[in-house]
Amino acid sequence: MIRPRSTTPAATRPAPQAVPPAGSAVPLKVRRRPAFLIGSVAALLLGALGGAWLWLSATSTVEVLAARSTMPRGSLISAADLVTVRIGVDPAVHAIPADQAPALVGKRAALDISAGGLVTPEVVADQVMPPKGMTMVGLLLGNGLLPASPLQAGDRVRIVQAPSTPDQATATPAAIAATVVAVARTSDGQAALVDVLVPSQDAAGLASQAAASKVALVLDSRER
Repeated sequence: MIRPRSTTPAATRPAPQAVPPAGSAVPLKVRRRPAFLIGSVAALLLGALGGAWLWLSATSTVEVLAARSTMPRGSLISAADLVTVRIGVDPAVHAIPADQAPALVGKRAALDISAGGLVTPEVVADQVMPPKGMTMVGLLLGNGLLPASPLQAGDRVRIVQAPSTPDQATATPAAIAATVVAVARTSDGQAALVDVLVPSQDAAGLASQAAASKVALVLDSRER
């Protein structure tokens, strides 16, 4: 006797999983870390900025001259007194470039230069004032005791001493040759302060006469 097939479905079995072929790599899922990426980008940026800063530092500095040791005013400048330093470019600083060191040797310090101080054109001179054997004397001369024509630094003049007694008025007045260093008019325009260079042996007598207002100034020829 043949039994009819049951129409009741068989128990559900789990579907077999696919097995990858032998030798094939199974792809792995990579977890991205935003913090790591941000840190890498920041490191690259910092490196670029550091390189740019080093490049700018190297191209925006110059070699200039400074004093190796303290140089008193009036001292003779030698090559051993100078040292090369690097400073940032600043238009307000008028330092002397290092390649001009040979031109400074033999000049004199016009001002006191401390050790490490920059050497600028203002602190260097061909000679100091007053030079050896000369003395600077200041004369306050009212109008009529000096020419109306403006005096200039470097003018050769004579300081004429007024007679002290009536008997001396007929004699040839004594005069001292001098060189004008600087001139400044008083605020009211009634007098001028004139600095002159005279031989040291004549300085004391001239200063005494000037204090008593017994001197006048005459301008000699400017032709050389």
